[in-house]
Formats: sequence, structure tokens, C-alpha cells
Amino acid sequence: LDDLAEGDAGQTFVILLDGAVAVSRATRSGSGSLGVGAAGAIFGELSTITGEPRRATVTATSDVVAVTGGVDAFDALIAIPG
Repeated sequence: LDDLAEGDAGQTFVILLDGAVAVSRATRSGSGSLGVGAAGAIFGELSTITGEPRRATVTATSDVVAVTGGVDAFDALIAIPG
């Protein structure tokens, strides 16, 4: 998994299948932690849908297994009942 970097254009989202990530955002004094993610977490979907730059950086903190998709894949995912 390459870093999803704050400010980059977002054309794909990521579903974390295994491993761990840290989520952070730039602050005046450096970088501020927003939290962590583990299996089942979804990242980057907002930028994928809106086309706006990514609002946070997601960095793998262990080996990860993840899948990515574009806006069509996200639309199909949210159309699944339940």
C-alpha cells in the first residue's frame, strides 16, 4: 500500500483487508494523528467521490493487504443491500 497523501488528487479508495495504518493531517506544528485503521477500514472514498484533494495521509504501520477501486467500484459497493 502506497501512502495516501494529504493534498493529492484522489481517484481511488482503499479497503484494508489485513494490517494496520495510521491516519494523520498536517498541522501548524507538523503532523497531527487522527487515528488508526485495521482490517475492514475504508480510506479515500471522499476524494474518490468528490474529486477534491485528499484531506489526510494514510500510512501503513505494518505489512498490509488492501484492495482499491474507483468511483464505479464505490458506487457498486454502496448499492449492495445491508
